[in-house]
Amino acid sequence: MTTGSIAAEVLAIGDELAQGWNVDTNSAEIARELLAIGARVRRFTVITDERPAIARAIAEAAARSEVVIITGGLGPTDDDLTREGAADALGVELEFVGSSWAAIQDRLRKRGRPVPESNKKQAYRPAGADTIVNENGTAPGFVFSLGRARFFALPGVPREMRAMLRDSVLPEICKLFPNAIKPVRRVLKCFGAAEATIGEVIKPWMAARDADPLVGITVSSAVHTISILSNSAARADAAADAIAASLGKLVFARENASLEEVVARKLISLNLTIACAESCTGGLVASLLTNVPGVSAALLEGFVTYSNEAKTARLGVDPEILRSHGAVSAECAAAMALGASARAGSRVAVATTGIAGPDGGTAAKPVGLVWFAVAFDGRVETHERNYAGLERNFLREIASREALNLLRLAIAR
Repeated sequence: MTTGSIAAEVLAIGDELAQGWNVDTNSAEIARELLAIGARVRRFTVITDERPAIARAIAEAAARSEVVIITGGLGPTDDDLTREGAADALGVELEFVGSSWAAIQDRLRKRGRPVPESNKKQAYRPAGADTIVNENGTAPGFVFSLGRARFFALPGVPREMRAMLRDSVLPEICKLFPNAIKPVRRVLKCFGAAEATIGEVIKPWMAARDADPLVGITVSSAVHTISILSNSAARADAAADAIAASLGKLVFARENASLEEVVARKLISLNLTIACAESCTGGLVASLLTNVPGVSAALLEGFVTYSNEAKTARLGVDPEILRSHGAVSAECAAAMALGASARAGSRVAVATTGIAGPDGGTAAKPVGLVWFAVAFDGRVETHERNYAGLERNFLREIASREALNLLRLAIAR
């Protein structure tokens, strides 16, 4: 997949990023935008607000890449040192740009704000660099060349960075590299197996890291995203078809859609109504569904019945089930789902009941045990899962998605 692609990287500058106070979301967004025009990012670097470190990172990037995007460190304060670091890397002084200073003053005055002298710092750029106009803030960017690399320095404010990237940076990169091959990406979203298990299935497609198509896998909250990149739409489609066939029902989407989106769309398309009965997940299943616009056509009601008394009073669970089998049992989950369906008047219901911990487990019913039930037109099926070792809130998150996945499989039959 390297043939015809532009070698790119991103430098994110800021103590708050390096020390973990803020999350670097800019780099991921920049990488996605670059990939779409044929520039493949091979490295993210986070750098502290130190002038020598910035200069060193710029010099090192110049030896590796053809396009480098710098984000952050263009503010008006003493710790904003991207300009100085870039000048040091280039071996030049900073130069004052009068037009930039006039634009900064004009922008602040139009907002009814004073013009601090400290903002004048933002009107400087390394000598020989060109300015990138910022229509949404007071920090102009700048562009320069070093070695074989073209550098674009943008502010760290996401809204400002995004507009400058779209309006100025990406068009220039396209002009600089008119023959860059824009890759085709296909996505498969999976749920229901461990990453290692899925990895074994798709191993033949992942063997060579310079292959076309290039196949990779990431996981977040037990949802696996398989990315297929190719210089050819036909090759990308063929690989996606083969991988999807090998994974079968584990694949819930062939697009970048969430599990809740897929389930909500299916419920709506089948004209099905649903109710949720939740104990250990505490309303998270219903919450995920309500992330989807238009789900009101399907979702009727949600019940959070945490106590045994609530299960009986709200869902009609027979107290004998609770005495004989306990709240965390197949019998209770089934009764919860059927009760929610009956009380809400829905054709479908999903129920969760389990032990999220950290306490409350026994040898017979350990922490991490969760029972699920899906009721569909009066028929009910139950499923057991054990999430031993997961932290409480993460367990609840995974269990909520498990409930949606079981629902997806039930209504697909």
